[in-house]
Amino acid sequence: MTAEQTRMLKHELRTPINHIIGYSELLLEAAMDEGEDLITDVARTIQKDGQTLASLVDNHFAAFKGTAPDEVSESLRRAVTPVISAILENAEPRPDVEELWTRDCRRIQAAARKLVLILEPQEEHIP
Repeated sequence: MTAEQTRMLKHELRTPINHIIGYSELLLEAAMDEGEDLITDVARTIQKDGQTLASLVDNHFAAFKGTAPDEVSESLRRAVTPVISAILENAEPRPDVEELWTRDCRRIQAAARKLVLILEPQEEHIP
């Protein structure tokens, strides 16, 4: 993997991760202001998982310098899939919470799904 490929893939992965972290921070602040303990706990968990994803991506690229892109993607996919699954589950909108929190949860889920799409194996095009 060239340095440019590494930089681009890392950027492509970090963008939705930053969305997960940012929306979880907004959710956490709003929930704490309103005294919503359940939402506060969920937001903290999502935020922690988002930070875990960021660390996994950074550590992965540092450890796999010079490795073929397919090997990097497969290894990274195995490492982050459980964390992404946890985020998707925790961000599942609850029917008993305010619409504001539901919107943030949907945004978090959209960012997590984008990560899944980025990490999907790319089929080679045969001319």
